[in-house]
Amino acid sequence: MTTTSRNGFTLVELVVVILIMGIMAISVYPRFISADSETAQSQRDMLLALSHLVQLQSMQDTVNSSTLCPTIVLSATQAGIATTNPCLASASFSADVNDPNQIQFGSEASLAVSGATLPLLLRFDSWGRPTGACSNGCTFTLTQSSATFKVCLHASGFIQSC
Repeated sequence: MTTTSRNGFTLVELVVVILIMGIMAISVYPRFISADSETAQSQRDMLLALSHLVQLQSMQDTVNSSTLCPTIVLSATQAGIATTNPCLASASFSADVNDPNQIQFGSEASLAVSGATLPLLLRFDSWGRPTGACSNGCTFTLTQSSATFKVCLHASGFIQSC
């Protein structure tokens, strides 16, 4: 009587193990990535997009920049492009959750700025460099629950997540 020794695994065994690992990974993944961190990350991306938009508007309209004044109004709970008195210190916008040019941070989120104080009016010159309180650069920190994301605005006008 001959005995054969088996070395290795069959294809069926390997497929079953891979399927079980896939099911476990799908069920465990939401514990590592919470909805709060996804919300904070998307709000950081929206803040980056608003900053780039206002910067580009300032760079493209060098003739009328003193009358149009593309401005972002930032507070601890919201940010948006100014629609009322954009050239004045009283620049503001009416909160509208359907406006793509606004970010509502919500009750458990907050925005902080290093290098300036809130509320803040963010404007750029015709070269795309920040003016006013952020002329030497600012770091915006968005915190929601345990998630923290940052946007760095350099004195040269370079805007990035950091």
